[in-house]
Amino acid sequence: MTNETKTNTPAGDEGSIKETLYTSSITGSEQPSKKLEETSDDEHETGYWASLMNMATSSEDAEAGDTASPVAVDWGGILAPALDDCSIMFNPNMLSLAAQAFTNPIEWSRLSQWINTHKIVGMDKRRWQKEVRKLAGTLTVIKGGNNASSATDKPSVGAVWPDAPSPTLPLVPGWIYQTDSLGMATGTGDVLVSDPAYVAEWLHDVNDGTVNLTITHRVGGKWDDLIVPAAALLKSDKVAEMANHGVGIHEPRALGRFLNDHYQLIRHVVPAIAGTKLAGVQTVNGERVAIFPNSVWYPSGQPGQRQTVRLTETAGVTFINVKPKIGGDVTNAQTVLENITKTAESRKIRLLIGWFAAALWSDQIRAAFDGQFPVSNVYGIHESGKTSIIKRLLAAVIGGKEVGTARDTRFRLTRQMSAATSVPLVLDEFRLNEISPNQLASLYDLLRRNYDGGVDGRGQADQTIRTYRLLAPTLVSGESRVTDAALMDRIVDISLTPEEGKQWPGGTDHLRWLEEHLDENRQCAGWLLQKRLDSPMTTKQLRAGVQTLETTLKRLPESQAWPERALWGLAIVWFGLQWLRAIHMPVKEFTTQEWVDILIAGQQARRQSSPVDRFVRFLEEAAGNAGKWRSQAVPMAVLEHTGELRVGVSASNTGFAVWARELGLPNLGQENLEDELVRSGLITDENKLKSPLHLGANVNATLYAYSLKIQVISERYGIPAAYWNEVLRGTPIPI
Repeated sequence: MTNETKTNTPAGDEGSIKETLYTSSITGSEQPSKKLEETSDDEHETGYWASLMNMATSSEDAEAGDTASPVAVDWGGILAPALDDCSIMFNPNMLSLAAQAFTNPIEWSRLSQWINTHKIVGMDKRRWQKEVRKLAGTLTVIKGGNNASSATDKPSVGAVWPDAPSPTLPLVPGWIYQTDSLGMATGTGDVLVSDPAYVAEWLHDVNDGTVNLTITHRVGGKWDDLIVPAAALLKSDKVAEMANHGVGIHEPRALGRFLNDHYQLIRHVVPAIAGTKLAGVQTVNGERVAIFPNSVWYPSGQPGQRQTVRLTETAGVTFINVKPKIGGDVTNAQTVLENITKTAESRKIRLLIGWFAAALWSDQIRAAFDGQFPVSNVYGIHESGKTSIIKRLLAAVIGGKEVGTARDTRFRLTRQMSAATSVPLVLDEFRLNEISPNQLASLYDLLRRNYDGGVDGRGQADQTIRTYRLLAPTLVSGESRVTDAALMDRIVDISLTPEEGKQWPGGTDHLRWLEEHLDENRQCAGWLLQKRLDSPMTTKQLRAGVQTLETTLKRLPESQAWPERALWGLAIVWFGLQWLRAIHMPVKEFTTQEWVDILIAGQQARRQSSPVDRFVRFLEEAAGNAGKWRSQAVPMAVLEHTGELRVGVSASNTGFAVWARELGLPNLGQENLEDELVRSGLITDENKLKSPLHLGANVNATLYAYSLKIQVISERYGIPAAYWNEVLRGTPIPI
């Protein structure tokens, strides 16, 4: 039998390996071999295991077609390093080799004799024998058979497993292939490794450059696919986890080695396929595509026409299992959208439709606006029709139906928010009385990150941190309203009463029609998706269009008290509506008066919060009005060296009282307000609650002022630190 020259290159990121030489006899022609610049402990173990196997295998030639025969193992050569380091005896690879010897009485006798003859200092012999016997009980010995392929063959998938997909793929010589198993020839006997399995294709991730592999394996008499990271093949525990997905495994470490060897072989035979962990609309190799677990959509084409890109990570995420359907047309889409517009009060349902339509563009919107996309919050009492309407919109816009829960764990929320772009993630069941403070703080933190397209991290078993970019357009729905002050400026806020939703005249009939015509919903989604992919709009054009809409909103007097990012969120919704109108969907334009009503209602909702929240909003509005509220001047100044905003005590309390009274909001009074300011952390030292405020040129005029921490205001309320300097330019500054 010819001992094949093997290059045991670990699988992993292409960026971590360097081509150095060409020394392979696998196919009889030169093929690249790889050498690691850096190797992990697992990778060292892989090389060590390979060296043990080579030492335990005969180097004598054999006729082609012969099966590998066990030969005497050079235990002296293998165990010599243990004389200096007894821990080598307990190395997992050494224990595995010894366990295989235990199944062969002759080899076990030779191994035991060597150990008894040579004194291994510090070795607990009894414990070692116990470990070996325990491991040997898990091994399955192959009895042999006429259908086994020998190590000198040049096998192919179809030759050994005729019913398998990709029959022309070559297999790695040196392994035992039987119709119902994969085996490994060793010097102590042939060992069963797994049920039939092989690497069918390799996927190069377009986002982070990592490599994933499609493992094709037989389960229940049928062939199935499993996508795993190439780097996972180096870790036996990760290989063992493949059993949870139906892969029949007997020796995880050996299976990992085989699959890694097979990957190194086929990567020079078949080209890489583009892979991505993100579902939804994105640009791959210069082409805009929409990728879902069950289909891939291309511009002006049919789903699944060309499998040039593959979704590589779907575990634990269900909302991306959307099924837009071909066959829709403009008439079909108009019928579906017409029914949706009549399920609730016109203004509210159009805001919701606009957000869902914009979500189809979230990848390009984030590209145009520094990663940002507004979160939506739909809230109202029980039985107001929120979830029913949202599910119908999911079906009509993207062909989806799954909604998640806002009460999920942080990691599950992170995993979902990072699983897609342009596929709306709906987090239902948001009720403040059913969410713990820690859960609520975690949810709010993730939503703020999601607005910015930011990241969240999770520690891995190997002490590394995996980062997840939170790109899914996210909608929070429930009986409670989002209460986080900073989020209020980042959400499209939509309240829904039973009279505006479930009890809306005719609304129930239109919802019933939508529920009874699910195919029409999915065809509408397919038609909208195709229009999105076919659109020639560039990112630059999209940005200019949204900015024009935002400017239009800013010209309305009622928008003056609105933060800029909140107006931008409304402009994004308006963009979604205008896109639908451009493709002839029956969605009415907002009138000027309707925008005014939306702005007024939104500002009132923002003010309905805690006393400190209301006081900060009052200061924000007063500062934006040149330091005045109505006719009442409110002296303010910024101390840049301490990061403080100083606000005149008397004038701010008087102005705040007038502001609250005119808006019908409660006012606790000065003493209670000051207690709340200290308790909230805006003022960190009660002894410094009031500090002198010198008014510029008039150095003799000194007022007592609150000293508020600008950084705390920025983090809690989303008001940029630079805002105060900008709006207070020209007003009194500290000396």
